[in-house]
Amino acid sequence: MAFRVLLRAIRCAAPDASLSRDQYARLEAIGAALQYGEFVVDFVRYLVED
Repeated sequence: MAFRVLLRAIRCAAPDASLSRDQYARLEAIGAALQYGEFVVDFVRYLVED
């Protein structure tokens, strides 16, 4: 549950923030370890810098 709150905070509290590819990969790894589906972390995918 705390991981989902973290993702929501990233999205809502800092709408102009960005994530590096490494940060996003770490979030994906945590989501996989918690056995969340890909849609949970994908919630913040749009913040990844290109």
